[in-house]
Amino acid sequence: QMMTLPTDGSPLPITTDTMVRLQTMTAYLLPLSSVMTSLGDGGWSNPAPASSSTSTPTLKSFDVGADGMQLFAHYASDTMDILYNNLETKARTMLKIKSLQGVFMANNVAIIDRMVRSSELQPLLTSVQPKIDGWRKKATAMYLDAWKEPSACLLDVQYTNRGARPPSTGTAVDSAAVLKQLSSKDKDAVKEKFRSFNTSFDDLVAKHKSFRMEKEVRGQLAREVQMFIEALYGRFWDRYHDIDKGKGKYVKYDKSQLASILASLG
Repeated sequence: QMMTLPTDGSPLPITTDTMVRLQTMTAYLLPLSSVMTSLGDGGWSNPAPASSSTSTPTLKSFDVGADGMQLFAHYASDTMDILYNNLETKARTMLKIKSLQGVFMANNVAIIDRMVRSSELQPLLTSVQPKIDGWRKKATAMYLDAWKEPSACLLDVQYTNRGARPPSTGTAVDSAAVLKQLSSKDKDAVKEKFRSFNTSFDDLVAKHKSFRMEKEVRGQLAREVQMFIEALYGRFWDRYHDIDKGKGKYVKYDKSQLASILASLG
């Protein structure tokens, strides 16, 4: 029923409320098992009949062999599915920035995961953990989508086929020698790549710091960004950092400065 979502990616109270309800229900598993056995597996999602007083019992109602604990686990899993699917639908509809959608979903998934692990739900929902891990992975991919823009600036395959390719490992790359092989047009392209990377990178760093993230989400997303960007930038910097001869006009960050900024995201 919400008409808007937090613009900083904050999780919704309904996520905590739903998980608290499931946690509380674990204190009443014996009577709940009886109720759920009478409903049958999945019966809780069926609409109530128009007149329950005249409804005819079904075979499910007498399934005395049903495992009440397992039925509760199925109920809890279904509840979490409904919660997640509604949150995702809302995020895609109301949050236009994909990275913000990712942060919002990652925050809510982190709360679900934490509240399962820290309560009596954990032994009951071991089969649900792969699903939660999948949700986390999906949210992370949504967030990282925005970082494809600066990473694309660091791809330079159009230059590496000119003459002998400078070594990437084992020995230091001679940036001046690499640049000497390039035409003026290619050098201008390298300058533009550094400029574009700087603009995109600075913007994404500022956005990352402005988002409201659960502690574990901030740490995880920071690590993902670091793994995604740092090696690419290091390789590109090794080859082309001499493009402005240390003046900083195009090459705003050296490798250690960039690594420091990425580390600060967590």
